[in-house]
Amino acid sequence: MLLEDDQEVLSQRLLVSAFSFGVREHMNVELGTVLPAWVLFPYGANLYASVKLGGSPTENLHLALGAQTLAAPLVGIFARYGYGALTLGDERAHLTVSGGAAAEENIDLQLALNVSGAWQPFEHWAFISENWLAADPTPHPASVGMAHALGTRWLNGRFALGAGLYVLGRSGDSRRSLLPWLELTWEME
Repeated sequence: MLLEDDQEVLSQRLLVSAFSFGVREHMNVELGTVLPAWVLFPYGANLYASVKLGGSPTENLHLALGAQTLAAPLVGIFARYGYGALTLGDERAHLTVSGGAAAEENIDLQLALNVSGAWQPFEHWAFISENWLAADPTPHPASVGMAHALGTRWLNGRFALGAGLYVLGRSGDSRRSLLPWLELTWEME
């Protein structure tokens, strides 16, 4: 779902810092970076930007199209990604299905599918889930990366704090990695 007109959100998710802004009723802009990379690595300069356009044909149906770009110029990474998203529900309970493709051939991720959702059964608590499949269809067989996450989010007015766990893996490989899901969100006035 899109931010409202003039709504501003500052968020920290794992290592990614982002600022999102509702430019118009049907348009969001987001800028972000992995701040520790700037300090820890000699070539760590990075920035991403995204634009999302969308609308709600009905009260509980939300559609969006978006584009993201990632730049880490000192290591030669310039990637673009376009996607579409369909969300059913409202702020207290929703399910989103999105998918898209990368516009660059020099990155491994070429196709991606995401199914995510949130359910807020209590005033200040919600349960959240994200599930990603990312595929490079060129090798035979295709290589598919997977990320599945479950977590909980505490909400208090303009602040939200989330915690959970990601399970990461790749098709054809029985090894799995665990990654903590930590996020802090502040809706600015």
